[in-house]
Amino acid sequence: DDTAGAGPVGGVLAGARALGTARLLVLAVDAPTITLEDLAPLLAMGGCYEGLPVPMVLDAAALPADAEAGWPLRRLAERAGLQALPVPDGALLRLRGANTPEERDALLRR
Repeated sequence: DDTAGAGPVGGVLAGARALGTARLLVLAVDAPTITLEDLAPLLAMGGCYEGLPVPMVLDAAALPADAEAGWPLRRLAERAGLQALPVPDGALLRLRGANTPEERDALLRR
């Protein structure tokens, strides 16, 4: 992030500016068990998964010009026009990630 406390969308916007790439893959740092197979549909089609704002794949040109660092990721996904794909069978826990050390440990034990 360019600014402390800018939240996840602040990180996406700062990363997009810093990288200057045409396409972005946005991952959550608290989802350590995501696999390439989990990401394959997103990499092929772009978008995000139903009910989950991350991971997401989007064209940098789709970032709304008025996007703000404080936005929820869901708003960014909606305003960027991302298609919501069905969650692959068996992938929900990996994609959702962990919000506590206990959840992280449980994911890593799977």
